[in-house]
Amino acid sequence: MASQNIILVACGSFNPITIMHLRMFELARDYLKRKGCFTVIGGIISPVNDKYPKQGLAEGHHRIEMVKLGTLDNTWIKVSPWEVIGSTKWTRTCNVLQHYQTQVNEYLNGCISEKLEWMPDSLKRELKTPVILKLLCGADALESFNIPNLWSDKHKTKILQDFGMVVITRTGNEPYISIAKDSILTEHKNNISVVPEWIPNDISSTLIRNGIKNGDSVRYFVPDLVIDYINQHHLYQ
Repeated sequence: MASQNIILVACGSFNPITIMHLRMFELARDYLKRKGCFTVIGGIISPVNDKYPKQGLAEGHHRIEMVKLGTLDNTWIKVSPWEVIGSTKWTRTCNVLQHYQTQVNEYLNGCISEKLEWMPDSLKRELKTPVILKLLCGADALESFNIPNLWSDKHKTKILQDFGMVVITRTGNEPYISIAKDSILTEHKNNISVVPEWIPNDISSTLIRNGIKNGDSVRYFVPDLVIDYINQHHLYQ
């Protein structure tokens, strides 16, 4: 059986991007490669729109630029500005995935003549099997599926049925318990890949912002070019 071509998509604020965000892609790619039936051809980081209701959210153009700097030396992860500049409102994750999947399909089918800036270099029309997007997230995001009325049943079903999830474990979260608590997650559990974080890492953007505000060094938690950008633009201070 031919392996399935996968593009990993991480949605979120990236406020700012951290080393852990980038590690998630590496962990997911290694895990899927070991499964033997997947080929990860690229990764996409999609910062959320400024209308997302989150306190302390830096302006989208800053977050996009920080992700670009954080992935400058990366050959397979790209940033998409679409959520920030392509819409005047916050777009829910399910619709983001569908938008990217539609555009990937249109490129592969020749409806789009040139690749868009966020499309992986390895995305080629010569690929013999379809390209499927999978949502890459931490176990805390999976756990949020258990919160009543936060995710609609329709969107949960579509994400799991049409795309699938690759979930990185985090200290304090129990992904298998989260799956067992939700009938939709349980029904589609075979389309949820739980990836162990073999070196526990509790880095979060919230802790990074607090450290910067307190005047603490965040070097080696955040890429150096991103730190320079934060300092240059006086972000999170």
